[in-house]
Order: sequence, then C-alpha cells, then structure tokens
Amino acid sequence: MSTAFLWKEVRYSYHPSDWFLAYGSVRIDSEQVINILVAEYAIRELRQREEALNNRIVALQKAKAIDLECSELDKANEKLEETRAKVPGKEYALYRAVSLLSSYFKDEYDRLRRDTKWFMREEMVQDCVDRGGCCSRGCGCCSQRPLHNGGKGDGHCTTECWCCTVYRGYEVPEDDKEEIRADLKKKT
Repeated sequence: MSTAFLWKEVRYSYHPSDWFLAYGSVRIDSEQVINILVAEYAIRELRQREEALNNRIVALQKAKAIDLECSELDKANEKLEETRAKVPGKEYALYRAVSLLSSYFKDEYDRLRRDTKWFMREEMVQDCVDRGGCCSRGCGCCSQRPLHNGGKGDGHCTTECWCCTVYRGYEVPEDDKEEIRADLKKKT
C-alpha cells in the first residue's frame, strides 16, 4: 500500500519498503528521519531525567533537614551526574544525524529550530496528548519547561517526565522504557 500527499510544498510518500519526504527532486529517506527523531528523543529523555532528579534532590534535601539519613540524596546526586555526563554524546548523535541531511532539509530543520517554541506545533502537541503526556492534562509543563541552551532537549514528555511520573504514581519500568526506545527506531 502506498500513500502520498502534499504538505505545503513538501511531498510525503509512504510505502512499507520505501518512505521519504521530497521537495522537487530532493528526497530524505526514512533512516535519516528516524535517526533525528531518536536523537531528539534521547536528549529530551535525558533532560527530563535531569529535571526529575533535581526535583528529587530538592525533596531529599528537605527531608534531610528533618532526618540525617543522606544515602538516598547521595544516590540521587550520583544519578544526576551520570545523566548530565550522557548529554554530550546524545547531542553529538543529533548533530551527526542532522549533518547528513541534504542542504534543503537541513535549512528547513534549522529554520524550524530557530523558534524557541518550535516543539509546540499543533501536530507535536497532539502527539503528546495521544501518548497521555502533559498536554493531555492541561498542566502546561511542555510549554513551560525551562529552555535549554540551543533548544536541545526541549519538547514534549518522555518516559522520564517528572509531572507524568507524579500523575501516574510510579516510574515507568526500565524494560518498558527500552521497548519504547526500540519502537522509535522501527521504520513501520
């Protein structure tokens, strides 16, 4: 089964063995799109994990003032440092994926990213709603998240979103997180 439609001047075509975006004769294949989406998600996930750990550390520091036990606080600080250490590698993966784009699509990607709220586009908000993220609850977390340097890591909820974790009442198990990451990489 094959479908194609026009979105502004960019044509999208999907066929199980070959899907791409095209502008005139310029095409981008699914592998490039997937690599960018996976890299963007990985950075968002780390930034949201960092935010969650910062919130946890604040709560533990308050608890420490009452109770002198600090092993949980030390573990949370250690996890925060580990998380921060992973960011440069994920940023490089995004850089590498974007650098492989043709000049037309690279220019379009850069133009989109110049807007600090680029991720608040209607289709991206709807995706967050569909996944049960903050946009589905109207809490405003996605639009109010602190912006990171260069916009890397800005965006909608991942499995690491603090607000979503509090809303659910539990953290997503690591096996489920891995499954979600694997699903992102699938072409279908």
